[in-house]
Amino acid sequence: MDSVVGGTYSVFSGNITGIFDVLVPGKTIQMKWRKREWPENHYSLLTLEMNAFEGGTRLLLTQTNVPAYDLENTRNGWHTIFLSALKQTYGYGGRMF
Repeated sequence: MDSVVGGTYSVFSGNITGIFDVLVPGKTIQMKWRKREWPENHYSLLTLEMNAFEGGTRLLLTQTNVPAYDLENTRNGWHTIFLSALKQTYGYGGRMF
């Protein structure tokens, strides 16, 4: 992982790859994000926004441009892999709209 604007990342054995577009420490991470099985050069846009909230931090995760055929699978992946882990670790979180 190359955590600089324009840097690349790869997680889950290369199944998810992308490029960092915006990095504002403690505030915003925006990146191009793609799953290996998506069409070549098709990226969604993933934005993580962190805001102070009642003694903690509220994390807003937004992802756009996910292929329609993979939307539900991607949403389920965020819930089962990421949000559930937050809830298990910290005792709260994991709410999706």
